Amino acid sequence: MMNEYQTIDYKDKLHEQYQNKINSLLCVLPDYCVGYENYIRNHNSIKTRMEYLVDIYNFFRYLSLNKYKGRNTRDITLENLAKLTGFDFDDYLSWLTSYKFDVTNENEKLKENSLASKKRKLMAVKSLFHFLYVRDLIPCNPSEKAITP
Repeated sequence: MMNEYQTIDYKDKLHEQYQNKINSLLCVLPDYCVGYENYIRNHNSIKTRMEYLVDIYNFFRYLSLNKYKGRNTRDITLENLAKLTGFDFDDYLSWLTSYKFDVTNENEKLKENSLASKKRKLMAVKSLFHFLYVRDLIPCNPSEKAITP
């Protein structure tokens, strides 16, 4: 009987950790990402939702470092997203191969991704763009031009 209670406690704590991470990510993402999280809530586990939001946050960090230099992740607009091209997604996938968010920080470890990891990260971003397009928040879905690894 003791194991059943421990399992429930563990699952509850894990669920709480995931929800806290989701909440903290939504604080640093643009407001339209709240609608996206609500949209995927009924179709995905809490762990998947958290992982998607992490990938989307990292995509926005990439944009703020490379495409929209100096712009805060919360300040990436729908207009900015609608103007992305297939080349922008190619550049993002290339960057995902091996990257640092702060190239001046010698203590930051170099992050590397396999083809499978890059594909999963791109699928999360494409899911956001699909939501924005079907909800008429952007006039086109530029992520359709992304070539999946």
